[in-house]
Amino acid sequence: MRVLTFFILLLTIPLTAQAWQGKVIAVDDPTTLVVLKDGQYPIKIKLSGIEPAPDIKSSKGKLECSGIALMKDVDVNEIGKDANNIVLADVTIDGLGLAQELIKAGVAKQTGQISAGTPPIAQVETAPTSNEIISELSEDTQSNSDSEKQYATPEPLPQSVPANPPVIRYVQVQEQPQQLGFWPARQIKTVPLQVAPSPSLTENYATDPNDATSLPAPSTMTKPGDIADQDYNLAVSVKQSRPHKKKAGFFVPKKKSETFIGAAIGTQYSTKSKTDVPYSSFGPSGGLAIRHFYPSGFGLGGDMLISGTSGRSGTIAASSNATNSTSYDYKSKSFNTYTFTASLLYRFYTDSKFSPYIAAQGGYSFFGYPNTDFSLSDGAPVAGGGLGFLYEFDSGFTIGSDVRYLKTFGTKSDDPDGFLNTTINLGYTFD
Repeated sequence: MRVLTFFILLLTIPLTAQAWQGKVIAVDDPTTLVVLKDGQYPIKIKLSGIEPAPDIKSSKGKLECSGIALMKDVDVNEIGKDANNIVLADVTIDGLGLAQELIKAGVAKQTGQISAGTPPIAQVETAPTSNEIISELSEDTQSNSDSEKQYATPEPLPQSVPANPPVIRYVQVQEQPQQLGFWPARQIKTVPLQVAPSPSLTENYATDPNDATSLPAPSTMTKPGDIADQDYNLAVSVKQSRPHKKKAGFFVPKKKSETFIGAAIGTQYSTKSKTDVPYSSFGPSGGLAIRHFYPSGFGLGGDMLISGTSGRSGTIAASSNATNSTSYDYKSKSFNTYTFTASLLYRFYTDSKFSPYIAAQGGYSFFGYPNTDFSLSDGAPVAGGGLGFLYEFDSGFTIGSDVRYLKTFGTKSDDPDGFLNTTINLGYTFD
């Protein structure tokens, strides 16, 4: 009996050794496959017991077989080899015989005994490696520590909340206004604010909620919407009592310095106390104008103005020593003045483009008069003032105008009393 058992085992060992698993990586025809063994050895296998159907095109049969078996894990039971030294085997996919499935699909016909399907080859359980054992032990340790943390005794909660914590609802900051120029700053009325009292937080939250004695009295309890209503009413009262403040005015300073340089053209009117003078009253004028303004509104300026008038004709009244008057004619003569002045300026700001200003100026005027029978000086100091404006465009081009009166302090009787200059200024403003 022992000898018979030995021979049976000896016959079954080669058969089980020829059973292995692999993956179909190619299909040559409906009954011939290429299976990858152990992930690295491609083996060509012919399915036993079937052959391609003669009435089906090879391409169609190959496509059908690829749809069933290509890139699938299969169990291979080798039977032997054919005349071309190709391995004959029964192939099953998930326990279903591949040969039988191809016959059902109509791409193969049966020529011999085929396998109806066998259970998949059992996977041999291998011993765990050292790395797997270490990983498993570390996971157990981590799970134990998590369990200890989960069941750890929690820290006791605070028994009460501090009473009357500081609550700030509104803060109003008044900035001290700055003095601009000669005018004192306006005082801003300060509006006192009343802060709504916050609800008391002295209740003990650790007491039993079913105990009526631990809850605050109904008269002291606050509804969720009461605090919001108090805040809204407070904001409305503050807004209504706050004085209206203008956003712009003449005394609003700019945040930068500006310099205007341009040409001035206009007219000059010469005032005189005597009617018998050799020059006319009106004449054209032109020159150069410079204005520099600081952020405070104050500024400095300079003007150079040349004007000319034509001569006149007339009669000089007789003096006490002469009985006859003297006639004169200076119409062909030119009477010119060359005036150089410096100015102290202050401008007002209505917006970022239009800037009116006032000026106080002084300087010297040279008289370029021809030789006459009149008593005229070569020049005289001048002083006066006036006003003007500048309008700056986005490109920096600026247009403006000035009206100035200058009083002359001449020493001769026929000198002009003063000059009224009206000019238009065209130039550019530099920031």
